[in-house]
Amino acid sequence: MPAHQRGFSFVELMIVVLVVSLLVLSAMRVYRDFPAQAQVLEGVTLTRTLHIALAEFAATHGRLPSERELNAMQPPLDNISGRFVERIEAVGGVKADDDPSRNTFRLYFKDTPDVDSQIRAGIMLMVARMPEGGGQIEWACQEASHVEEGEGVAIDKRLLRPACRTVVDK
Repeated sequence: MPAHQRGFSFVELMIVVLVVSLLVLSAMRVYRDFPAQAQVLEGVTLTRTLHIALAEFAATHGRLPSERELNAMQPPLDNISGRFVERIEAVGGVKADDDPSRNTFRLYFKDTPDVDSQIRAGIMLMVARMPEGGGQIEWACQEASHVEEGEGVAIDKRLLRPACRTVVDK
């Protein structure tokens, strides 16, 4: 064999193939979630109507609406839907024994073939919180932790992260 032989050994080529295949596999995992994350973003965008209504209420009253006052807002909620979101419901307003600075809304995703299978018939929560001492309402996404059987499925929080950078712990 010549002393100055050029080229790669079989082991070196196999290591390169292994590294490239691991990179492709990790990229495929990340890409697989993009359509579902974009559809979750539609739901978050549809809540902009709620942002305006709650901001106006808070500016007028200095607090978030009570459960009764939220139910009075229900007709406008019935009109909110999108290509992937079926409906938005007010889960609960401020109750006497509840956190007085918090409203929760449930977003229901459609059970149709054009909805990504990871969020099909899925449910997520949008939470509005009023900071102590007033100020601008803070919005965050949250997993639907208490889903009744037959009602739908809770959307995995990894799919919520890109659309909602903050998550409410309570």
